[in-house]
Amino acid sequence: MLSKNKLVKFKKALKGFYNGKCRITCSKEIEDVYGITKFIDEVILDDEPCRLSHSSVTIQTPGEVSAKTNQRIKLFMDNTIPIPEGARIKVIQNDIETDYRCSGTALVFETHQEIELILEKERA
Repeated sequence: MLSKNKLVKFKKALKGFYNGKCRITCSKEIEDVYGITKFIDEVILDDEPCRLSHSSVTIQTPGEVSAKTNQRIKLFMDNTIPIPEGARIKVIQNDIETDYRCSGTALVFETHQEIELILEKERA
């Protein structure tokens, strides 16, 4: 475990690598004046520094001639921000804006958190 002073320095250095910004949106359940339950999008965080990381995983199952390559996408950001499973996350990095969905529980470390993302499909 790092001392508090070293932890603060390390977190500050790590944030220097964050070259993106993100907006996190969740669905919120509300009831209208007629008692009908609806869901609205609620922005829970906007313009938060972050960093995307992409890696490829090659999978070859027995009996298949060619291997499949899956892309793994991780979002690195401050560890003090709770990110709910299923949250929609818009990331702007390197002047490219992309919509993702949080695919599970974030891995929270002393210095940061890592959130596995999946590419959000266009909504009709």
